[in-house]
Amino acid sequence: TCVTMACLTDEQKAFRIRKLKTRFCTLDVNGNGYVTSEDYDELAKRFIERGKLAGEQATRLKKAVQGVCDIIGFRPGVKINLEQFIQLMADTEEKDSRPATGREAMSVLFDAVDTDADGVISLKEFEVYFDAMGVGKKHAKASFNAIDSDSDGRISRDEFMSTALDFFNSTDPAHPSALFFGPLAN
Repeated sequence: TCVTMACLTDEQKAFRIRKLKTRFCTLDVNGNGYVTSEDYDELAKRFIERGKLAGEQATRLKKAVQGVCDIIGFRPGVKINLEQFIQLMADTEEKDSRPATGREAMSVLFDAVDTDADGVISLKEFEVYFDAMGVGKKHAKASFNAIDSDSDGRISRDEFMSTALDFFNSTDPAHPSALFFGPLAN
């Protein structure tokens, strides 16, 4: 099944753009209309403050967030607006480099959210993640439940990775992955 923008119907393209806009909004932490490495720094700061992380946990989280920046190529001073973000994602999928980059970035993100490093994400950890992204804790449970496909009350790395990649690849609005980063933007 082709999932690149060129293969999608107009309806599927509109849905894909809505999902990318959702992701962009969660990354634009300061709300200035650009995603920058400074947004990632602020996201790490929020994680640390709201998750009450200290010492090794805080250091581990900072390294994980910096790892995501390194993977996607964000450097200080680089600013990407929504149109550029959508184009970057489309260019990446055309070059077929996103799957490996996406898996690596989502694995690092899993490690950042799994603040106690026990190999699973609890609802509490997920709520801190949503709060830090600015999505709000009130939306965390629905997203958590959508990702927790075996309903055991924990998100495994496999569940997280699978749902994250489905967020970017699925063109089905009813697919649980549509909730991965919270409610979709309009």
